[in-house]
Amino acid sequence: MSDAEAIIRTKIRDTMSRYNIAGDRVDIDAFLDVFTEDAVFTTGLFHCDGKAAIVEITKRWKNVPTKPVAKFVRHNLTTSQIDITGQRTADARTYYFVMTDIGPDHCGYYVDKYREEGGRWLICYRDAVLDWVNPASLFVPDRVKRRLAEINAHGGPFVPLGGGNRQ
Repeated sequence: MSDAEAIIRTKIRDTMSRYNIAGDRVDIDAFLDVFTEDAVFTTGLFHCDGKAAIVEITKRWKNVPTKPVAKFVRHNLTTSQIDITGQRTADARTYYFVMTDIGPDHCGYYVDKYREEGGRWLICYRDAVLDWVNPASLFVPDRVKRRLAEINAHGGPFVPLGGGNRQ
C-alpha cells in the first residue's frame, strides 16, 4: 500500500467516525456534513436521494418520543474493507454494532461509496444493512423486528434486512 492510499483510507475512516459520533450525539449539522450533495442514503426503513432528502429524515430525530428512549447510544465500527476505485473514489464495507443501556441493540454493515471533494472523503452512497436486532431494541421499529425475525426463521441461509443494492 502506498502512502497516498494509506492517507485516503485514514480520511475515509475519519468520515466513518464522524458519521457515527454525530448520529449518537444527535448533531444534525455534523451528521449532514459527511455526505455529498447528491448522496444516496438507504436502509430497510427509508431511501433518500440527495442531501435535501437526508435533511428531512434527520428532522425525525427531534420529535418527541412516544416510547422509551435510550439513555445513551454508541455505534461501534469493527471490520472495514476499503477499496480505492479511482483517484477520487472508493468503496467500503464496514461492520457495525450498536450498544445502548439495554446492551446490544442491533448490528449490521454499511455498504458505502466515497468521493473526494475539497480534500475530504465524503459519503456519496450508503446502504445501512440490518443483520440482527434485539427484541427490546429502542431504535428499530416493531414492524422491522417482526420482518427480520420472519426472514431469518425459515431456515436456510441468513438473509439481512436492508435498503437498496447489496454490493
